Amino acid sequence: MRDGQKDGRVTIERVLKRTSVGLGALEGLRGEVLVVDGTAWVGRTDSFEVVVERAKPDDQAALLVLADVEAWRSSVLGADASLDSLDPRGTGSPVTVPFIVRGDFADVELHVLAGRCPYGPEEEEGDEPVRRTFSAARGTLVGFVTDEAPGIIAHHGRRVHAHVLLEEPEPYVGHVDGAVVLAGSTLLVPAR
Repeated sequence: MRDGQKDGRVTIERVLKRTSVGLGALEGLRGEVLVVDGTAWVGRTDSFEVVVERAKPDDQAALLVLADVEAWRSSVLGADASLDSLDPRGTGSPVTVPFIVRGDFADVELHVLAGRCPYGPEEEEGDEPVRRTFSAARGTLVGFVTDEAPGIIAHHGRRVHAHVLLEEPEPYVGHVDGAVVLAGSTLLVPAR
């Protein structure tokens, strides 16, 4: 994406399994993708509005990071944690690990792509992302923590890439720029 590669590379529905979790960006960088429990949700931009719906059969992703996890190990967070402080990998874990957080969040900062990556070069064409903040929210967050080179899974300067499906009066899907995960939320990591 940083190099302006916005074309659809994979049809989302074709690669999903019942156990899939993941995140990505829609073709043309016109929205965000979140996959949880094998269901793909998209936050699609339309005239600076965000429309949240299940992925359509022909939706393609310019970027899609997926993991198929057959079993999860869960724990309840005993204290509030920033998204960047979560590192559910443990000793001896792989370089990249998916995780899910189900629960309550504070100070949530989100964006939904509208044609241009906010982490891309300044001269990139397209509209600025739609940004939204929530002081308090409940939902499901899917993320990947990684030590991969910048720009492969996480944006440059970050080690966590996460998207969230918030339970508002209407659901909301977006890329998480920042959030606090509140104590009592459930953290799920792949079982070994």
